[in-house]
Amino acid sequence: MLNERISQNSIAGSVRVIRYLLTALSTSFIGAGLVRFAYTPLLPVLIESRWFDTSATVYLSAANPAGALFGAVTSTWLARRYSKVSILRGMNVLATLSLLACAFPISIEWYFFWRFLSGIATGATIVLVAATFLPHVPADRKGVASGLIFAGLGLGIVATGTLVPFLLRFGLQATWIWLAVFAAALTVLTWTSWPPSEFITKREEGTHHRQVPSRPSYLPYLTHLEVALMALTVVAPMLFLVNFVAQDLHAGVYIGSLCWAGYGLGAMLGPPVYGYAADRLGAITALRWT
Repeated sequence: MLNERISQNSIAGSVRVIRYLLTALSTSFIGAGLVRFAYTPLLPVLIESRWFDTSATVYLSAANPAGALFGAVTSTWLARRYSKVSILRGMNVLATLSLLACAFPISIEWYFFWRFLSGIATGATIVLVAATFLPHVPADRKGVASGLIFAGLGLGIVATGTLVPFLLRFGLQATWIWLAVFAAALTVLTWTSWPPSEFITKREEGTHHRQVPSRPSYLPYLTHLEVALMALTVVAPMLFLVNFVAQDLHAGVYIGSLCWAGYGLGAMLGPPVYGYAADRLGAITALRWT
């Protein structure tokens, strides 16, 4: 009887963790993938449809990365005042609204504002989604679990590279609206599936920091510099790959979107592979090899 109860509790716990994982993956897909990268395959279409001229369209490409930086920097401040689950739910809603707003090219300022807000959702999601989910995962599975969460970024690229050419048959405005409907559906489906989360008070945060072993003071700065340089190198492909293939190589939007989907496939497979290596070799060793 005791063994049966233990087995049932183990199964229930596994099901609960899987539900949390799917919720975190969905949020990563919406905030770090779909809303962030839908603009890339649509960039040449925005120019061809004359919603904006070429210079304005390129200028608008910077709005999401700028917002992502702001969202990442301020997300920890928000997490001290509100629960991470509430913030992530809000970011899902914000991402959905920004997709819908992009269906209406009222002005450059309007578009920049909503793309900037979409970037805030991106930055906050990237920072908080793993921190919300990983405490509920066994220690020896945290690497794989983290990798699966951030596979949502690559999944968003693959989805936009395959869905956008199909949706464009209904028009550019309808494409944005359908993407918003898709994000809204995922937001509703996962609304009640989040794990419990409490915000971190300043006192708890200070206690946590005192428990961390001391490291050379320059290491965090070197790590931040490395991540910043890595991010810098991928900005151009992420923003202009489809436009380069479609216009400069004269291959068309559909071939450009296919190349974009291939780029996303690598981005989708990379995080789980690294996570698996981190569980087996340790995070630092895996990071050095990657």
